[in-house]
Amino acid sequence: MVAGWHAFGVLQPQGWHVAVYDTARVLFNGHAAVTLFFVLSGLVLGLSFNRADTPLGTRYAHFALRRVFRICPAFWVAVLLIAGAVVWLDAPREYPAGVSAWFAGHWREPVTGPLVLRNLLFLDRQLNPPSWTLRAELVCSFVLPLLALISSRASRRGQILALLALMTTSALGSGNLNKWLIMFYLGVWIPTAGRWFFQRLQAVPGVARWTAPVAWLALLTGQSWYGPHPAWGDLIEGATAATFISAVLYGPGLRWFRVLDWPLARFYGRVSYSFYLYNMVSLYFVAKLAMRLCPVSRMVDHAVVSAAGLLLVSVLLTTLLAALSYRLVERPSIGSSKRLCALLTPNRSRPWWRKFCPRSKSAPQPAVSGGCKCD
Repeated sequence: MVAGWHAFGVLQPQGWHVAVYDTARVLFNGHAAVTLFFVLSGLVLGLSFNRADTPLGTRYAHFALRRVFRICPAFWVAVLLIAGAVVWLDAPREYPAGVSAWFAGHWREPVTGPLVLRNLLFLDRQLNPPSWTLRAELVCSFVLPLLALISSRASRRGQILALLALMTTSALGSGNLNKWLIMFYLGVWIPTAGRWFFQRLQAVPGVARWTAPVAWLALLTGQSWYGPHPAWGDLIEGATAATFISAVLYGPGLRWFRVLDWPLARFYGRVSYSFYLYNMVSLYFVAKLAMRLCPVSRMVDHAVVSAAGLLLVSVLLTTLLAALSYRLVERPSIGSSKRLCALLTPNRSRPWWRKFCPRSKSAPQPAVSGGCKCD
């Protein structure tokens, strides 16, 4: 959805192409996809935090450490590669009529050391424009354990009060924490509220079966009705995203849900983070190459075909980069975080000095003690 949103934003269509573009931008609703991503993050991370059985302080330290290792290394590598690609391959040019101001505004600032550093620290997004969502993800992730505790330990009244408070701050506040934390809490609340909701809907199977498609349609088309990104519109998007995910998890199984189990869907699920990191820059270079090979005026005359071609080629390039990034950066980073968390976790049943003490191989090993020469 995000890739389609970007690809259908490169050119300024004319005539009947405008209607097709508008329809495509509904189907490829990038903002709704980001909302879905935040809600899904709240669900997965909340379950992960509540499932751990370590002391609360240790659990939070592990959670924060693994979040940093999960997000930052792949992002840092992407920023450095994008900066190098822009310096090496990009040639500044004035775009002719027909190219959108949104696309023409990317990568106009010279790549300098301070710019790269600001991007690495999430203080700027010139080098990787979609990275604003990663900053929101990091900031909200560090608060998410509190939401998980509220969801698992507070009373139903306390949970509802927390929901209302976050809705108020989202509608009236500003900044990543105020604006997006409600999305994560909606995700955290899905195992409780979503399950309860569909248990009640079992008495009305017809309504239950239509909940998922109606929620998905409302998620995609909401902006068409209430305009671009008002605060209360974001709340509607979050609620419809949470309803759709709840329907997939706890509602009646629908035939078209099976697409989520396809090997291709699972593959893109694994590489989706790196895909998100590299899609915009891939589209940028693919589009600039296309403009060198074909006059922009002709691309505008065939805007729908041009956008579809840009989408296809950029997705193929992004998939290759994402698969490499997942294999070479993401998986090693995940493994490193697990090993580091294991080192930081005290094992009370095995003293720390035992790993330096070889066991005697000449005598049987007692069940409790006596097997180590240090005993």
